[in-house]
Amino acid sequence: MKNNSEDGAIVLNRMYVGDYLATNLGHEVINMYKADDDNHYLYLNAYGSFAKKWQNKVNYMLLTKYHSKDCAEVIGKAVNLCDLFDYDNDEGNNSNGDNEISNNQKEIIKGIFYGGVPLIELFSDAERQNVYVTFKAEKVYKIAANKRILIHFVPQKNTNTKTRIKDNVVTTDDTIEIYLKDTKLALASLDQFFERKDPDYELLYSLFTEEHSNYWTEISKVDKTNDDFKPREISIFDICQIQNDENRFSFALKYFMEKYPDLWRNFFEKHWGINLKANFKVEREVSALIENKEHSQYKESGGRIDLTLSDNNTLIIIENKIKSDVNSKPSDAQNDTEINQLNRYYNYAKWIKDSKQKRKVYLFVLAPNYNMPEIKGQLNKSYKKMTYKMIYDYLAENLLIFENDSNFIAFLEAMHRHTHDNINDYLYYEMQEKFYRRIKEYNPEINNK
Repeated sequence: MKNNSEDGAIVLNRMYVGDYLATNLGHEVINMYKADDDNHYLYLNAYGSFAKKWQNKVNYMLLTKYHSKDCAEVIGKAVNLCDLFDYDNDEGNNSNGDNEISNNQKEIIKGIFYGGVPLIELFSDAERQNVYVTFKAEKVYKIAANKRILIHFVPQKNTNTKTRIKDNVVTTDDTIEIYLKDTKLALASLDQFFERKDPDYELLYSLFTEEHSNYWTEISKVDKTNDDFKPREISIFDICQIQNDENRFSFALKYFMEKYPDLWRNFFEKHWGINLKANFKVEREVSALIENKEHSQYKESGGRIDLTLSDNNTLIIIENKIKSDVNSKPSDAQNDTEINQLNRYYNYAKWIKDSKQKRKVYLFVLAPNYNMPEIKGQLNKSYKKMTYKMIYDYLAENLLIFENDSNFIAFLEAMHRHTHDNINDYLYYEMQEKFYRRIKEYNPEINNK
């Protein structure tokens, strides 16, 4: 099979995107593994196809995932591509819209296996597609350990003196940042093509030269001895897709704090130096309204606190955020004040601290690493930032305490997605996990090892 033109186009393949991945194994997962026959097969998002004008013209691929607004992170590259998708045969077979796999694709993929499992079996529970592989590549590389490449679709920012700048490329010892001069990020498509005549082509092509060879390592086959991704039972969090539901997570935290009080007492003592008594109480939706009018000096109060832990001496207030931001208007508001909920809880906490109760009060915002709300002004000194990663790491270290509690294990696994710097980092990890799990489900050799 002949490779495409050596001076051909580069395609950016945006992977791990969309709600589809919440319940399905994305076809693009094969891009990061060599098949059992030692060949590299690539799937181009979103449907495995491309416009006819690109037939036999694409020779390079950059495998990317979302990093931030107007910025893609490169996680791999492929060189010397040849087309496996045939516009006339593959696209034409789908003219009736039934998404049946084309005869051309059937012939190509019948000999493609990963970990001893046929490619078509790996995606047997997904929405049926007529394209399973788009290209075959001579070599595919993943980003080397502790290296990072970012592609910005915005003008170059000011940089500090520790960076090296050359022709819209900013480099440090372990990072390359490319600032495209004339290209905006395609919002309506998950692929983006660059011809040699395009102004930004050479910037991207530099990633395929020897200049940055230390940034890459060749990908390998599925490792049948890999225990990193162990099969697990699908939990209620997966079934109901509530991994991003703040209320459900708060209820789960309350339940497990009450069930394993010593585990959580140790957590707060270890990380925050807070000493809770053994009989501490956990509550949800506690009103933060100061009803006694003689305490007007505490200004606005109100709203309902996600989670509180308390004993006679201590009150811990936790505002749980996953995807939302800080709210302005309280749920039990009696006026149209725009003071935000963190201010109201702070005022309530000050009243608790100064009142006859004389309790120590601690204020926390709990959030994923990728969505920690901005806490402004004086409040930034009053609120402590608690990340899901901090809780996850602590619980993982103490797994022996609850390893036989399947509900707690399911909760811990659901929490894992909120430990990453951005959500697409987790989607990348989750696809690898699903891929290995699917192989182990279909391959008795791996299940019985």
